[in-house]
Amino acid sequence: MHPVTPWVAVGRLFVRMYPTSPKAGDLQRDPRYALHSMMDNDDGEGGEVAVRGTATTFTDPRLLTEAFDVIGGTGTDEPLIVFELDIDEVNTTTYEKGESIRGRWRA
Repeated sequence: MHPVTPWVAVGRLFVRMYPTSPKAGDLQRDPRYALHSMMDNDDGEGGEVAVRGTATTFTDPRLLTEAFDVIGGTGTDEPLIVFELDIDEVNTTTYEKGESIRGRWRA
């Protein structure tokens, strides 16, 4: 498991990482991914979301510049690899009065 911070920009979902990250190698070998949000607290008040799909290396220089502008630049002088995450399925869970409310969306 390797934590990542996804972000949405130019109508797409991205993650960035160092090329030496084990996750970068994993996604280059097998592009399937599962992304799960962290819970805000033990009571699950913020709910949770799980996303599944496929990742592709994203290299369009113009769109990368626009995408990084959304998050204030790359935050590093080191090279990064960026993956666009295509979404096949999204599952959500919220908790109200001790009950789980589940949602599901498929492409």
